Amino acid sequence: MPRANIQLRILAPAIILLMASAFLLFTTLHNYHLAEQRLEHRAIEKTQQILGFLKQEIEYRASPAQRISTARRLLKSASIDPSIEVLTLISASGQVLAERFTDSEQALSHLGALNISLAADGQSLQAQIALAPGAHSAQPLAVEPDRLYTSFDLSASKAALWQQVRSDFQISWLLTSIFVVALALVLERLITRPLAKLLQFSQRLAQDYSGQQNRDRYLGEIAALNQALNTMSRKVAHTVRDLNAQQENLEVTLQSIGDAVITTDAGGQVTRMNSVAEQLTGWYAYEAKGLPLADIFPIINTDNRTPIANLIEQILSTGQTVFLRNHTTLLARDGREYQIADSAAPIRDSHDDIIGMILVFNDVTEEYQLRQAARNIQDQIKGLFNDMQAMAAILEPDSSIIFINNTPLKMRGISFADVANKKFWECPWFSHSAELQDTLAADCMRAAAGEQVVSRDILAGSTEGQFFWVQFSVHPVLDEKGKVIQLLAEGHDISQRKQAEETLNASLQEIQLYREQTPLATIEWNTDLTIVGWNKAASRLFGYTAEEAIGRDASIIAPSAGVEHFKASILQPAGSKINTLQITRQGRTLRCEWHNSAIVDRVGHIVGATSQVLDVSAEHEAKLALIDKELEQREVLNTLVEGIITIDERGTILSINPAAENIFGYTSEDLCNKDLSTIMPDFDIDRIDKYLKNLVRDDKLNSLDGYKEVTGRHKNRRALPLQITAAELPPTASGRRRFIGSCKDLTQTKQQQEHLQRTQKMDALGKIVGGLAHDYNNTFGVILGYGDLVAIKYREVVGLDQYLEQISQAGERGRDLTQRLLTFSKHSSSPPEAVALHSLLNTQSTLLGTSITVVIKLEYQLCEAPWLVWINPDELEAILLNLAINAKHAMPDGGLLSLATRKHSFSFAEARALGLADGDYMELSIEDNGCGIEAALHGQIFDPFFTTKGSDGTGLGLSQAYRFMDRCGGTIRLQSTVGQGSKFSLFFPRYEGAVELQTVENQAPEPAPNNAEKILIVDDEPALRHLTQEILAIAGYQVWTADSADTALDILAREPVDLMISDILMPQMNGYDLAKAVNQKYPQIKIQLASGYSSEQALEEEQEILHNNILCKPFRSAELLNSVASLLEAKGHAR
Repeated sequence: MPRANIQLRILAPAIILLMASAFLLFTTLHNYHLAEQRLEHRAIEKTQQILGFLKQEIEYRASPAQRISTARRLLKSASIDPSIEVLTLISASGQVLAERFTDSEQALSHLGALNISLAADGQSLQAQIALAPGAHSAQPLAVEPDRLYTSFDLSASKAALWQQVRSDFQISWLLTSIFVVALALVLERLITRPLAKLLQFSQRLAQDYSGQQNRDRYLGEIAALNQALNTMSRKVAHTVRDLNAQQENLEVTLQSIGDAVITTDAGGQVTRMNSVAEQLTGWYAYEAKGLPLADIFPIINTDNRTPIANLIEQILSTGQTVFLRNHTTLLARDGREYQIADSAAPIRDSHDDIIGMILVFNDVTEEYQLRQAARNIQDQIKGLFNDMQAMAAILEPDSSIIFINNTPLKMRGISFADVANKKFWECPWFSHSAELQDTLAADCMRAAAGEQVVSRDILAGSTEGQFFWVQFSVHPVLDEKGKVIQLLAEGHDISQRKQAEETLNASLQEIQLYREQTPLATIEWNTDLTIVGWNKAASRLFGYTAEEAIGRDASIIAPSAGVEHFKASILQPAGSKINTLQITRQGRTLRCEWHNSAIVDRVGHIVGATSQVLDVSAEHEAKLALIDKELEQREVLNTLVEGIITIDERGTILSINPAAENIFGYTSEDLCNKDLSTIMPDFDIDRIDKYLKNLVRDDKLNSLDGYKEVTGRHKNRRALPLQITAAELPPTASGRRRFIGSCKDLTQTKQQQEHLQRTQKMDALGKIVGGLAHDYNNTFGVILGYGDLVAIKYREVVGLDQYLEQISQAGERGRDLTQRLLTFSKHSSSPPEAVALHSLLNTQSTLLGTSITVVIKLEYQLCEAPWLVWINPDELEAILLNLAINAKHAMPDGGLLSLATRKHSFSFAEARALGLADGDYMELSIEDNGCGIEAALHGQIFDPFFTTKGSDGTGLGLSQAYRFMDRCGGTIRLQSTVGQGSKFSLFFPRYEGAVELQTVENQAPEPAPNNAEKILIVDDEPALRHLTQEILAIAGYQVWTADSADTALDILAREPVDLMISDILMPQMNGYDLAKAVNQKYPQIKIQLASGYSSEQALEEEQEILHNNILCKPFRSAELLNSVASLLEAKGHAR
């Protein structure tokens, strides 16, 4: 709500309440003051009464002797007003004679001198009165009389009075407030709210001049105010309507004016402009309003392009209407220029003062241009006629010459004066022939009669007796009524045309001779495709004579099915070349090549056609044969498995077959017309040419003598090893040399060769490693064995066990190393079995997690329903552990090691790319996100003893894995990117055989001490032989030793033996042969073979039994004793 309403509605009652409260407060205080005065007056009167009464009683009714007692009695009287605080009788000497309160309402008179005063605080009255001596008193008059003193308390009375006044004020103020609130509500209802509505109504009136009325009813002056506002609204609406009507009329008038109108104020600023002015100036009225006229209406002098002075200044200075010159140009806003005619007049008010200007102008550009054109035409007509190469003459109707141009005058060497007013046919050009003059005279007479005389060719004469051909015509010039007022004669020199016609006639004769003598069949047609010309060659080709063909249509030589197409092809404006089948008169079908040309007249209309026909039947058959041959050759090239490429002498590729597209990854469209270096970077055409010349096998066969290996480049920038051979093709018709080459992708061949070489290298290295492992086993066997003996014999030596433990651990590490070497060389491995990869991986998860530490996360991604594989699980576990440790070294700061399995069914091509046989495979991938392996090392990573760890690696882990996968019939592949990680993929063939349940044999019993069995030890290694003898002797066995098989047989021949322990690798006779001989001669003897090296030689059945129970070197004492005890206690032979 507006602030004024808030002030009127709230401020007015507040002021009334404040004024009423002030009035009440003033009235209350005034009444309180009057009441207080009345109270004090009554107290004074009462004090006077009491003191008067006491004085009278004491003075007149008591004897001097009784004065004091009487006074005391009176003071104790109950009639004394309780408001009397003090009532005291004091002697002249100041002695208090009596003090009590008394009361008497008896009116007293003759009080004598009474002194009454109001206390300073206004709360009490003090009064004293002197007592006269008694009548019987002997007190002298000069003695100070006794005095009666009293103090009257007014505080209680005044407090009660103030309480009464305050209570009355509160009641009155409350009633006043209630009245004021009620008054405010009445004001709100009857005054404030109507005033607010009237205020809103007045505000609407300031924005809306439609004459709206307030229909609400009010009282008194507010109703009058509402009526006044309604009246004012109606008057304002009427006034606005009148103004709008005037404005609209003014705008309509302004816009209806056909001329452009601009009005300005006295300062020259634009106030209005109509649409015509907007169009001519390029300014809209709303844009121009308020801008200086000079900016909106820039005008210049058309002749000298100088600006014209401001019109408003001329108007203000002269006060007269200003008319501009005709040569005035308006420069529009968009850059266009208008020729205008304008005037400017002042606008005056009622006091005849200039308050503005009105400018009226119109576009006279067209009129100006017409005037200029008329002047120009007048100037140009003479020049036009004079510059014409033709004769132009204007004649009177009687044929007298009015005007003639310069061209004929110059040709005759005369001036216009020589022919002026002469008859046209009497001029010198026609004087050589009277007949020609008569003809021209007749033509002029006909034109004078209003007839158009068409052109005729005449021979006119020039200087020196020369003549030229003229195409002459004469035309009447008529006025508005059709009357001939002038004649226009014109003549064109057609001498060149006449010469051209003569040349054309000669050419036509030559063409006719050519048509008849040309060996090509030539046929001419009209627009209806009827034969109008037929030469002798056409007769020989189609068998029809000219008389038989002329007048016939195309159907006599075209097959009925192709007649319409044949006809449409002949009448082509730009000519045509078609190849169709034609039929001769004898019914023979020909393949003809038609060269058609349209015959057009001077205006470009086709008036016929001519055709030259060539019999191409033989060429067509030869072309078809060539196409078939090329198609056959292309099919041969497309079906070849080797890539075929043809190039020209500059090395530009001409074609490639699909096999080459597959090899290089490009399509034929990609490579054709490209340089051969695109797919063979080392290409050099000069070197190829020299190579061809030097390696030609003989003169007849221009081909390479054998094959050459080069490096190609795939579309994906991959290098390709290629085997190529090339030959030179016959040159093209233009003499350019061509070459053809075949190429074979050696990528898979190289991979297979590399795989074979690595396999052969592994096999050779395995044999070497196997021999070394045998020697190492013997050495470590001695170390471990003697370590065990020392531990048994010197167990009481304090501290020795620590050294022995270190020796034992070193020997065990050496034994593990030799076992890995033997596994790598395929000379020591457990038999393979059907293995479920997922079960093996889950069993190994704890060991793998421990080996890679907690900083590396181990993750399994196993496929569903895995296939079984036929492998040695122990070897796979060792390989997985080795790959996990390698991954840990590649991720020193931690990372992710992921083991995943997938199932694959490889086709022949897919398997061949991996070097495998087609079929089903299980893939086990081990992937890390470590540092990765450089691409240059990928070819060496599986080589034995190759390591990137320096002295920390043995170089056997990955080579052992490669060997293992090769034995399994699978393969291992590496994918690695430096900085991103490595992925090893192991592909195992699917095993589909039956799965045998394995049983676990019971552990062999420990050997008992003090055995009496006799044992023969056969070993060519003295240290191992003596060690084994010592161990068995300590265990209580009787032991014989032999360093060869022959010695062993000699001992067996003379000594009974229960068990023979023999090494396998021995000179002259190995362990298997010795066991065979012993078994034949002494079948009761049990045999235990021991070796650190297993031969791959073929074994017999009994030797196979011994081979499966070999005691592997190096062995510990406990292993030896357990094996011996097991054999001796078992029934039968352990072979």
